[in-house]
Amino acid sequence: MHSELHTPGSFMGLVSLKIETVPLADDHVLNFHHLPDLQYLSLRDTCISNTAVYLLSSHRRTLLSLDIGDNSDIDDDAIAPLLNFKKLKYLNMIGTDVTMDGLRRYAKAIHEAKRVIHIDIPEECEQKLQNLGHLYLVDIPPPFISDPDALENLTLAEIRANLNAHWEVNKRIVTTGNKNDLRERLKELLARRKDDLLVKEMVENGRDGGAEFNNRGDADDK
Repeated sequence: MHSELHTPGSFMGLVSLKIETVPLADDHVLNFHHLPDLQYLSLRDTCISNTAVYLLSSHRRTLLSLDIGDNSDIDDDAIAPLLNFKKLKYLNMIGTDVTMDGLRRYAKAIHEAKRVIHIDIPEECEQKLQNLGHLYLVDIPPPFISDPDALENLTLAEIRANLNAHWEVNKRIVTTGNKNDLRERLKELLARRKDDLLVKEMVENGRDGGAEFNNRGDADDK
């Protein structure tokens, strides 16, 4: 199969390719470069790493669906090349080593580009999204501040009051210290909350819209 894919002109019109539970070397994906119309690709559980994601960049203008799940050598370093796939509508990351840090960067870029993508994320990250309410106030009522860049003119009492509101749901939050320390602590908390909510928004907004792309890729292999 590898040699056939490597031959120029072979499978030129192929739009869907599924290779799963078969160990691949990262450079094996170079054989896909001769598939200019490839739109749906699954490389689930193939032992690939971040390098393979970089090498797939030749398909960044055509891929609509990409499944790289169950590849534990794929981590946050794969986020940068994944952001080059501007047409991607479905992405599976379940079973990878991608963390919330990587998802925050990805979600921020997706939000800024006003894109919608159906994304399946690692179970650990999914659990963290379900437990945001134990980390800080998710829904911040007035007069408390939600914007991490709107803290400069707050008094010490106001900063402490804001931190205390979050402390009510997370007793690990430290509410003692001088004004500068408390303001920086509040800013970091609100910035993390903002980024976490972008991840949650990305996941929830894409749950319906991207399903057809995943199903289409599966259907093409039947």
